[in-house]
Amino acid sequence: MVELSPQQMQVAERLFCGGFRPIAIPPYESALCLRKGNCAALLAPVPNAGLKLLAPPSFLVEGNLSVKLKRGPGEVFVWKNRKWKRRLKD
Repeated sequence: MVELSPQQMQVAERLFCGGFRPIAIPPYESALCLRKGNCAALLAPVPNAGLKLLAPPSFLVEGNLSVKLKRGPGEVFVWKNRKWKRRLKD
């Protein structure tokens, strides 16, 4: 479990008010994992400051963080052999 300072708790509370919810994503137990819809972000406390992103926000595929790859004119989010396609708007 991540221990947060009062300042970091204020940031987390604002994120919760914005609709983000904490989730557990193995093997990221040491990070603050937040989910909103099908998206997730991994955050870590910064000493004497707020929170920082550990990786770019990503889509969840079957409850796991995916990796974004470019495929032709669009993007594909992949976890193992599973894909989630994102269509670009015209």
